[in-house]
Amino acid sequence: MTTVACLTSADNLLSEVRRTRPDVAIVDLTMPGKPPLDAVREVAVEFPDVRTLAYSGYDDRKTTDAALEAGAWALVSKHQPIGTVLDAIRSVAQLS
Repeated sequence: MTTVACLTSADNLLSEVRRTRPDVAIVDLTMPGKPPLDAVREVAVEFPDVRTLAYSGYDDRKTTDAALEAGAWALVSKHQPIGTVLDAIRSVAQLS
């Protein structure tokens, strides 16, 4: 795995995806700027081949459903060990 960008707000997610064309974009659902789920939606529409992984401290059904409806391929909890987060990234990258 290689990190191609690190953002401090969701405002620039779409432009960074355009620039870097990642396989997987990990989006913190509490990022400042525009609502992160709006940014996920934009990426899903313009780049359906980029797999977005929602990253959140909330892993309840409502948050998970909202992330999936916005176009995220999965949601991983911030409360999971790093190995679980890495496994989620690998799994999303391999989905077809």
